[in-house]
Amino acid sequence: KREVPDYLCGKISFEILQEPVITPSGITYERKDIEEHLQRVGHFDPVTRVRLTQDQLIPNLAMKEVVDSFLQDNEWALDY
Repeated sequence: KREVPDYLCGKISFEILQEPVITPSGITYERKDIEEHLQRVGHFDPVTRVRLTQDQLIPNLAMKEVVDSFLQDNEWALDY
């Protein structure tokens, strides 16, 4: 059975992370999704509700490596 692990998916769109960023709370989001949330909904983390601004988002390079490795081994997931 082909499944993408939940930890490789964004918490907002539930799609595979392309450009993961991490917040000060330690939660990883897809950059475009969290930036859109901050602009449209408000300057807070949607999971923790703690104040959050765009300049606090840090690229999650470790998660990017994990996602890239998974996609190399599971090319079918590119269309997920």
